[in-house]
Amino acid sequence: MKIGLNAEQLSYILLEGIDADKQISASALRDAIAKAIEKNNEQLLKDIKSLLS
Repeated sequence: MKIGLNAEQLSYILLEGIDADKQISASALRDAIAKAIEKNNEQLLKDIKSLLS
């Protein structure tokens, strides 16, 4: 059973926050990574709750 987001889902979240056609600032990269971690943590909680129920 998969727990958390898969690589494709994480990649999509990162690409939403990063414009490939522009130079990436450190803050934009940091924000995109933070959002991906946050979304993964949300999915982890959902998956763990479903395993325990």
